[in-house]
Amino acid sequence: MLRVGDGSVQEATGAYTWVALTDANGAALPGTIVGTDGAGLTILDGRATPNVAAFKGTDFDRPEDMEIRTLADGSQQLFVATTTNNNVFSLDLDDAVISKFVDQTTIDGETGVAVGSVFNSPDNLAIDENGTMYVIEDQPGGVENLWIAVDADKDGVAESMSVFATLRTAGAEST
Repeated sequence: MLRVGDGSVQEATGAYTWVALTDANGAALPGTIVGTDGAGLTILDGRATPNVAAFKGTDFDRPEDMEIRTLADGSQQLFVATTTNNNVFSLDLDDAVISKFVDQTTIDGETGVAVGSVFNSPDNLAIDENGTMYVIEDQPGGVENLWIAVDADKDGVAESMSVFATLRTAGAEST
């Protein structure tokens, strides 16, 4: 479970820790909420357990897709698209810091002002061989934009983003 601070602030950024729900053998730790699935197997309730104080996790609404970028020095960043609140987060896997990679306040590379509500429902992510991040929207309102995010200094916070392509076919999805 990912916890930023004490886990109480939704979509928080800053230093994070991973909170174990199981031991090294995969057995649920004391205090986790377990149940039985339809086949009679014991399962750990991954939705209810993060609400237990000892396992409190930070709420990131509807994480949808993840990508890992490896930098020239070998360090890695994990990117997570959270569709509901229009954010893509970056986790520095070496320094244990989470940041907003892009959101509606990110500068539009074409206009020089914040992208605003034009950036909506980030759904899928892709990284090319140069480390460039592409953000593909879910199709809110029949329009799906494909964005290129520019993170020139590779710090996990994009300096700008621009629409690369737009899909306007109702019901279609590019991924």
